[in-house]
Amino acid sequence: YAAAHGFSMTTQTVYPSMAATWQLSILSGRALPSYAGQNADCATSLKIQPSRAFRNKLYRKLAKQGAAEPVVCLGTRFSESDKRRAAMRERGDRADAPVRNEDGDLVLCPIAQWTTETVWEYIGEVASGLRSSYTDFAETTRIYAHAGNSSCAIVSDLSYEEASAGKRKRKGACSARTGCWACQQAEDR
Repeated sequence: YAAAHGFSMTTQTVYPSMAATWQLSILSGRALPSYAGQNADCATSLKIQPSRAFRNKLYRKLAKQGAAEPVVCLGTRFSESDKRRAAMRERGDRADAPVRNEDGDLVLCPIAQWTTETVWEYIGEVASGLRSSYTDFAETTRIYAHAGNSSCAIVSDLSYEEASAGKRKRKGACSARTGCWACQQAEDR
C-alpha cells in the first residue's frame, strides 16, 4: 500500500517485557487478576507500557533526525460505550485536530465520530474495491462473523450491539466480544 501511494513505511510489532507482564505479576503473587468491572492492569502491562516504550524510543530517533513531531492515531470512538465516551471527552480527543495527551504526545482519533454502522460501511467499501486501504479486512470480517455465530460479520456485530444496549434480546448464549484473547473484563459465554 505504501509503495503504491509513494511513501515509505516501516512496521514494528511491540511486545511487553517478560519480567513486567501482568501474567507474571499474578503468578508471582505481586498482583491480582483483572475481573470484570475492576482494574485493567492487564491492558496497561500488555498494551500501554510496551507501546509507550516503543514510541519514546522512536521519538528520540526522529528528534535526532530533525523530523517533524509525530502524531499517534487511535481508532477509539465516542459511540463505543459510555465509559469510552467519558474518557475521550476528559482527554479532549478529537477527529479533526491532534491534542496532547498526559504523556505530552500528540494524539488524533480519526474515527472518533463514527458509529458502528459507519465503520462497517467503510470496511464494506474497501472489501468491494470502492476504496483503497492497507488491507481488504477479510480477517476482520471473518473474526466478527465467527464470534457471533453468523456468516455475516455486520449482522453478527450489530446484533450483539443491539442486545448489549437492551434494544432486543439476542438469541443464543454467545454474547461474543472481540478484544484481548484472555480478557477478564468481558463476561463472554
